[in-house]
Amino acid sequence: MRYENKLFIDGLDAMVEYGVFVERNGYRQLIQQPVFKKIDQTEWPEFDGVEADVAAPMLDARQFQIQFCIKNVRWAEDLFLALSDGVYHEFDFKEVDIKVNLRLVSNGAFSSYIRLGKMTLTFADDFPSGLKGEPYELGESEVVQRGYTIDDIDFSQFGMYVLKGTDDSIRKAPNVRENLKITAKNMSGASYDSNGDVHWRAKDMTLKLFVRAADLEEFWERYGALYQVLMSPGLHTFNFSPIDVDYHFLQEQFGVEV
Repeated sequence: MRYENKLFIDGLDAMVEYGVFVERNGYRQLIQQPVFKKIDQTEWPEFDGVEADVAAPMLDARQFQIQFCIKNVRWAEDLFLALSDGVYHEFDFKEVDIKVNLRLVSNGAFSSYIRLGKMTLTFADDFPSGLKGEPYELGESEVVQRGYTIDDIDFSQFGMYVLKGTDDSIRKAPNVRENLKITAKNMSGASYDSNGDVHWRAKDMTLKLFVRAADLEEFWERYGALYQVLMSPGLHTFNFSPIDVDYHFLQEQFGVEV
């Protein structure tokens, strides 16, 4: 059957043993890289932004959902029995080439019709690695887009396109950090320190990326190469001066929503 040999749980084929398989697009949260643990930050009144301790960034544990289709509702009950036998279980997702030890957190949505059904399970990944595949040798790629760099590495060298919407996130101005302000019940309005300079708070930016890859192995190589840069200690420099951005080409060639 076409759903066999796709997912193995503790070495057993999930389709053969439990009659379940991952729903289409059900891997989205699984393949997302884990986030960093909260980084110590200091905000100085006389400077813009924050001073962050990025000498040794660490990945945080994460939780995510996976949507499953059920061929036989009765068999799926055996899956819960298996997942309750011990805390951690090895999941080998062959379709996306990910093998990871997960623990079941909760059973979310469940629906059934006679024998068929769907369910959404929440898992915890307590041992995030953040990397996949072998180190990727950067160089020229088939991606034709220039002007977005991190640590002087153009994103095209990772085989990645920067998608529409990223520019707006970059250009959005940060919020103003307020100077000393005093209010009291016996006075109208407020007394604000107008002699101080205007300083800006730190801001977040969202980069929307499309990884162009011929196969799964190349996808993980390119995805992992970027993450290796992000995981390296210290601050990283992002430069933005885009040229040759053809979003219509991306939409036409790859069906990317831009």
